[in-house]
Amino acid sequence: MFRELDDELSRHLAMLADLALDPDDRLVSGITRTQLPRVVDAVATLLSEHSPDPVGRCGTCRPDHWWQSRPAFPCPAYLAVHRALFAGTLA
Repeated sequence: MFRELDDELSRHLAMLADLALDPDDRLVSGITRTQLPRVVDAVATLLSEHSPDPVGRCGTCRPDHWWQSRPAFPCPAYLAVHRALFAGTLA
């Protein structure tokens, strides 16, 4: 099941990345109006699940070992999204 979901998501994201390179601005604009809100919603949903609990730890991520505490916020998932969106823009 995971493989099918992962393949579908990978194909969709690749299609969107390829679309960004299409020279037809009208086509890109039309598809962007429908797809961009969905991508923004997906990222927002992911980030809302990886928000800090009352003690500043990610409420979703699990530690590598049972004796470790949950990762401090920002967790690896939150940082990965931030790096993907803002790669190299912050010092």
